[in-house]
Amino acid sequence: MADELVLSPARGRLVLWALLPLLAAAVVAGYALALDATGTGLVVILVLAALAAAVPLAVRLVALAGQLGGPAPRLDRVGVHLRTRPWRRRLVTLPWEEIPLAWLGGGGRWLGLSPDPRGPHADDWDPAGTRWTRRFRPLMVPVPPSVPADRVRAAVAALSGGTVELADRGPDAPSLDEDPAGALRAYRARRPGPRLRLAATLAVLVFAVPLAAGTAAPWNQPWWPGAAVAGRAPDACAVFAGDFGALLGVTGHERTEAGPRYQACTYTVPQGTLTVTARAEHTVFGSSTADAAGRARELAGALGGAAHKVDGIGDAAWLAGNPQGTTTLIDRAVVAVVARRANVVLVIAYGGETEPDAAQDAVTGAARATLAALDLG
Repeated sequence: MADELVLSPARGRLVLWALLPLLAAAVVAGYALALDATGTGLVVILVLAALAAAVPLAVRLVALAGQLGGPAPRLDRVGVHLRTRPWRRRLVTLPWEEIPLAWLGGGGRWLGLSPDPRGPHADDWDPAGTRWTRRFRPLMVPVPPSVPADRVRAAVAALSGGTVELADRGPDAPSLDEDPAGALRAYRARRPGPRLRLAATLAVLVFAVPLAAGTAAPWNQPWWPGAAVAGRAPDACAVFAGDFGALLGVTGHERTEAGPRYQACTYTVPQGTLTVTARAEHTVFGSSTADAAGRARELAGALGGAAHKVDGIGDAAWLAGNPQGTTTLIDRAVVAVVARRANVVLVIAYGGETEPDAAQDAVTGAARATLAALDLG
């Protein structure tokens, strides 16, 4: 048996560990971009991701400098030479005779030590005296993947002269009154493992990022397998930007809502009004298309008895309009359309001096073109 066992950490793993907060922030930013987040929502996500990564990244970089710049932890015939904090370069020596309990944890990925709190070297490994408080935790020495657990077990037995034998696990849970430090150690040992914590974090992010960015969840995105939905509402101010706008005499517009799920625009037309709203329904559970269909039916019902279904516009459409010659001003038109395609509901309301038949053609044509251009994946 060699006179020592050096537990040199793999430099690549150390660097990856240090950069994990930065990588996590990049993943969150990429996720927000994949959800088509824009404007304020995207800025909020980027700022929150940067703030969440800043402190742990700084701490890990300091720890990386300490571990790469200092000696590697090791076991020898004197005892265990370990780093009591990741960022400290100096190693502290813990003699074998001051280690009443040691064990391998994390599937053999770290060596746990519960040293004698009254030993001569106790102030070296615990200068702040936390061993007498509830904040104390056992000392842990990371074991590199290149060092098998059996080799650590054999080294402890040989180098300690048989005085220390690795236990199967850490200390059992005593009562908080009798041994606060031991109770805290047992509590930490019962905490969820890293995989469970990672799964919980990912589950939170899946819901939190779309909520903060104001976008649809992944399963309501066009790129999601089997999803025939639009990720965002169409631009309400682009509905009458071309020939259909010219037919109604549009001379300008004012955007009143510009969210990814809801768009609204008011157009300037001669002697009248023209408004457009577009909403993309997104539900966490259930069908977004079914929700949109129900909303479209409600809006169509609000048009009154004059509304009737028309074909060729999206998946369903209702039109309410006055025929020629039914108003006091013979050339004045009133047209309203409620149309739906997949999970998008489009509402157009026009009242102006354009001849009724021409107005209906312009409004229905604009609705048809807008819904046909939706990206449903």
